[in-house]
Amino acid sequence: MFVKADLAGYNSAIWESGKISNLPITLMSIVPSEEPDIDIWDYQLSEGSIRIRFQNSKNRYGAASINSAHRFRYVIVPKTVSPEIFRDRFELP
Repeated sequence: MFVKADLAGYNSAIWESGKISNLPITLMSIVPSEEPDIDIWDYQLSEGSIRIRFQNSKNRYGAASINSAHRFRYVIVPKTVSPEIFRDRFELP
């Protein structure tokens, strides 16, 4: 399985507009005279569900403040098919 993300809610200096990548994704922003701010996007699978997980190194965001412009898509690859076929072929709507 692949989980893809377009993190369009970030400033384009941090996440290029239109860029789509596989999770997990780690982003770091640096503000002079501060410790780096690290965002980690990952996913967790359980039977019947896929959960997107977000962690910020400074706990800056609550669930309500995560930007709704971020988009995610998952791709389930059958066991009989090589996952390499699907790795870079799916775009987000």
